[in-house]
Amino acid sequence: MSESGRVTYAGGDDFHVLRYHGRVTYPAAPAIKRFADGLLASTNVGEWIFDLSSAECLDSTNLGIVARIADLAQSRDRARVRILSSNDDITRVLRSMRFDQMFDVVTDLPAATGTGPVSVIGTATGSPDELGQTMLDAHRMLMTLGEVPRLQFKEVVAQLEAELAQK
Repeated sequence: MSESGRVTYAGGDDFHVLRYHGRVTYPAAPAIKRFADGLLASTNVGEWIFDLSSAECLDSTNLGIVARIADLAQSRDRARVRILSSNDDITRVLRSMRFDQMFDVVTDLPAATGTGPVSVIGTATGSPDELGQTMLDAHRMLMTLGEVPRLQFKEVVAQLEAELAQK
């Protein structure tokens, strides 16, 4: 049975860990983005870890959010970004979209990483406009990862832009 998607957070003085559980789909993306934006605005951190070991699936919007957070953390703080993926299907998707060219994609981490208080990131999607803008920004980010993702998401971005322009 599939676990409903959720994302939890644990952090320390020099790292942030976002753990993805179950099927994490686009309605969760605005809350994850808001949470990470707050962390990025308030701290300097040496390492970000995206732990996908309990994830069954991440949709393209959430993959774009991961890429966006990682890109901002690296450019702002020169943070190290690691993606933990023990699911072969998810790892295959990450590699096909060139995540392994930008970030360390690993299959295991030291046990002590990410211990401490854990909080669940809210799942409220926000307004339809915020959800639409989050989806658009995430897919635009994916397009920057290389030629294959650019071609994969070109039509998605065009459709999202058209829908947002109609509002």
